[in-house]
Amino acid sequence: MNPVIQLNVLKCILSIRRTKTEKTNIFFYEILSPAGLFASGIAFSPDDDEKSKKINVEVGAEAFLSFTEELSTRQEAFGKLLSPSVLSSLERLLGEILTAEAVREALENPRDNMKTLEECLREEISSRLGYRATAYLKADRRGEEALAAFLKKDGAVLSSEDANKESAPENISFLVPCAPYIDPVKGTPVASLQKGDFVLVRLPEDEAAPIREKLQRADPDFDGTVRGEVISVHKDRHGNFTLLVRLSDEFNGVTTLEGNSRIRTAPLAQPATVLPGTAAGSKEKEETPDLPQPSPGDTPGWVYFFVFGAMATLVVILFFIRNFL
Repeated sequence: MNPVIQLNVLKCILSIRRTKTEKTNIFFYEILSPAGLFASGIAFSPDDDEKSKKINVEVGAEAFLSFTEELSTRQEAFGKLLSPSVLSSLERLLGEILTAEAVREALENPRDNMKTLEECLREEISSRLGYRATAYLKADRRGEEALAAFLKKDGAVLSSEDANKESAPENISFLVPCAPYIDPVKGTPVASLQKGDFVLVRLPEDEAAPIREKLQRADPDFDGTVRGEVISVHKDRHGNFTLLVRLSDEFNGVTTLEGNSRIRTAPLAQPATVLPGTAAGSKEKEETPDLPQPSPGDTPGWVYFFVFGAMATLVVILFFIRNFL
């Protein structure tokens, strides 16, 4: 039985005042999976729209998303409140600030982190677009089945089965936020990673999840570094990457990196902490076939070839000196 994948839903309402008398409301949402952005939507309405007055960020995620999608079909009726270029710039700005990592942190500490994001949006809209704005944010968690109608992939609805295939293999029930093991010199560019590669990640130092306790019981010197198999590599519209890695049959890890980052990869032969149940742990247990070893007294053939070649070269040089010089 596949576990229910929990998704983060961010609801955002911006009240933008372009003039003293003209105000426009922006409705924006993001659905974020462990592997990054799943879907988003944006729409706007005048301040006097009766339907818009009934919606705020406190309503349920499904109601907010449904209203935003319905509102997007009525944009032509509102004339030229916002030009396409302004709306595009605003959507890009929202995506830059409201990242998957920012939303995750906001859910952990809503009171402080949400206020910080709201203030950041207000300042950026003012400095980059020249509008006075007030931002209202709220994030919820929902199971993928509740949001199936809004999970879009390349314009098509992403089914629950497809979401399971892309976001998590079977038997994964816990998601652990990890930090990437950055190696600017010997690391592998994150953009070149592929499914099945092995990378090193670090569990948070304050992580109280069973996975860290389990490893510390097995090894008191455990420093938090583990090896994970890459499940998916997601690049967002701003060039950043989110990796979903398989740590064991019970745990997945998720980590976010900038586009130019290099992460330490982990060959199967490299000693590192491997959780029971991972593909790496299984492969390392396979016996390496015995290969014929040369006996101590055998001399490789290339040694004789090198010696005879040197002697022949010396003879040619002596012959040349004697006959021509």
